[in-house]
Amino acid sequence: MLRRNVIFLAVVIALRTYGSAADSWRATHCDPQETAEASGIRIISEKGAELLRVCQDGALVPQTGFVSVTSDHRADFLPVTQVGAKLREATLYRKSGAQYVRVGWWSGWDIRAVRWHDRPAIHYEELQPTLDHPRNVVYFTWNGSRLVADRAAEVSFHE
Repeated sequence: MLRRNVIFLAVVIALRTYGSAADSWRATHCDPQETAEASGIRIISEKGAELLRVCQDGALVPQTGFVSVTSDHRADFLPVTQVGAKLREATLYRKSGAQYVRVGWWSGWDIRAVRWHDRPAIHYEELQPTLDHPRNVVYFTWNGSRLVADRAAEVSFHE
């Protein structure tokens, strides 16, 4: 009996701690504002309440989804869209109470959530690497109140 109560208590604590994992998202119709294509996103709580509805230029790419950047919990949402042939746009929304708040926006070549120096981060490359322009990555990490840029060393195009 005691073991069952301990397991139940652990599950309740986990659900409260990771409650945002129950949020879900889906693509919705969105009227483009400046381009010919735009993607709408809607985040719904487990009880069916709308927590966020946004429209972003471009078509959604696979990097879109719940991520861990501002904490180790998957409470952030990162919509990433392809705008034109190469450009990507991404916005990071952090869950704050019962809503999602915009905490970052990027436009560039490669944008995705990663682990960097054992910390959750956003990997950002502004330009496509070429022979004349080496790969230059900036990692954005959360310092407890905002995203902070931390530059990685330039990497040769050949590496």
